[in-house]
Amino acid sequence: MKVKFCGGCNPFYDRKKVYIMLLKNKEIQELDKIIILNGCQRGCRRELKNKNIINVQEYIIKNDLKDINEKNIYNWIIENIFK
Repeated sequence: MKVKFCGGCNPFYDRKKVYIMLLKNKEIQELDKIIILNGCQRGCRRELKNKNIINVQEYIIKNDLKDINEKNIYNWIIENIFK
């Protein structure tokens, strides 16, 4: 697992909390996935050509800025890792 961050200019949630939650999950550490912790819907950090990418921007856009919190985002990432 590799984690990338956006620039953090307008985050709607605490990206560091989600990062720490991900680090604590030993089951996902060795997976060939890239998780992009974009803080808002703009998606300053993008890598679209790789199917092993999970981009939090997608969660934020799909949820229309509702239910944006660290636990919900973490759970969404975990669901998408194992799809």
